Amino acid sequence: MGDNRRYDLAYIEPGKWFNGAHLVRVQCKQGWLERENGTIVFNTVNIGVRPGRNHHIRNYIGDAEIFAVYVPDIEKVYMVPVEMTSHASKGYLRLAPTKNNQKKNIVWASDFELR
Repeated sequence: MGDNRRYDLAYIEPGKWFNGAHLVRVQCKQGWLERENGTIVFNTVNIGVRPGRNHHIRNYIGDAEIFAVYVPDIEKVYMVPVEMTSHASKGYLRLAPTKNNQKKNIVWASDFELR
């Protein structure tokens, strides 16, 4: 953990790098419920505010591997790969079926829930 980094915490995961392990960088986010849509929403970018200058928006591609999304309303955490959210400023996880029963391209919260 540390200040002024593009990730909030990191852990070592067994794998193929560095004598069988590699570093996984985690960016922590708070999610909120959109009950009318049956989704969890979370920010996937950082908006830098510099007095007297333009704001800059930056995603986390290359800076973190995972978003750890905490949703206080339901007291759950979801571990979402950053690469899944690379083209949007918000991430969406679905809790309830869509109103039109769409099945394709749905990102189910249950697939990413930390248990």
